[in-house]
Amino acid sequence: MRIDRSFIVELVDSFTNSTSTHFPLWTKLTTDEVLNQMRNQMSASTLVFLVFSCLVLSFVVAFIIREVYTLFHLKNLKGKVVLITGGASGIGRLIAKRCCQLGSTVVIWDVNEEFLEKTVRDLSGLEGKIYGYKVDITDYQKVYEVADKVKRDVGASVDVLINNAGVIMGKNLLNSSEKEIMLTMNVNTLSHFWTVKAFLPDMIQKKEGHIVTVASACGIAATSGMPDYVASKFATIGFNDSLRVELKQSPDTVNIKTLCVCPYYINTGMFTGVKNGFLPLLEPEYVADRIVNSIQRCDEALFMPWTIKTSYLFKFIAPIWLQDLGLDVLRVSRSMKTFKGRTDNSHVSTITNLVQKKNV
Repeated sequence: MRIDRSFIVELVDSFTNSTSTHFPLWTKLTTDEVLNQMRNQMSASTLVFLVFSCLVLSFVVAFIIREVYTLFHLKNLKGKVVLITGGASGIGRLIAKRCCQLGSTVVIWDVNEEFLEKTVRDLSGLEGKIYGYKVDITDYQKVYEVADKVKRDVGASVDVLINNAGVIMGKNLLNSSEKEIMLTMNVNTLSHFWTVKAFLPDMIQKKEGHIVTVASACGIAATSGMPDYVASKFATIGFNDSLRVELKQSPDTVNIKTLCVCPYYINTGMFTGVKNGFLPLLEPEYVADRIVNSIQRCDEALFMPWTIKTSYLFKFIAPIWLQDLGLDVLRVSRSMKTFKGRTDNSHVSTITNLVQKKNV
């Protein structure tokens, strides 16, 4: 059925011109009558298109309003105490540098003492203050001890906690030793429990704070060749989700923000040899800038690239065989076959020493 254009013109005119001779038409019609007349005047497909267009327009308007509001309410990191695990190299070092440039008091934790000293030395000339501590975050007692020392040395509690430290063995299940698997889970997942338990009480006391979880796209869509790493990142995302919901349950913690970062492979040396398929490796400077910007914006999730977000929808709608086919087509499922990992001796020896520890 074709739309009676005269009816639409009269209806629109009655909205925009109160002195119009057509205004009595609108005043005599109830909402239901208007909807009934519109339903009678247009086909079902036209009505669906109209409703869909209104929804899209509403989403765009809401998005613009939110972006404008966020732009004028960016979190000021100047003077804030920012603690970064794994902060002596890679993404952690770049985040530390960016926060120092913004005037933050940066505390970096790392197990590699050589890299730690170099990073502190290189960043000490920037606007913010920089502290460095050698910490084995797989040992919760050491985490709590050094956390107390940080508070005494800095003279303030941590405002932003960035759980960035991570390791990857890049081996399939049968080639992975028990100690390697336990190390991966301890560093990538369990350490988040210890650091949050160490610094969250002070955030609750101040009724504000920020906890950042650096996870991975592998925690959304699994791939082969690193079952321990994938499992650790799935668990990390679950930890962040549960913590986020938990913090929103009390007025004392509702202003403690969380951010979950899910990037694709990053070109830091950690994934040397990986075949990236159709998606390019992410540049570390770009990732670090996006993370800091998301903290300032108080975003709750950051996907890099944004197409990673579609994995959620695809995962719950598509059948398993189609999901596996999609990973094969994108060459993700075979990306670890040529994996080499970090090649510098300092990093390799550090990981080897951790694996050989008896308490791992």
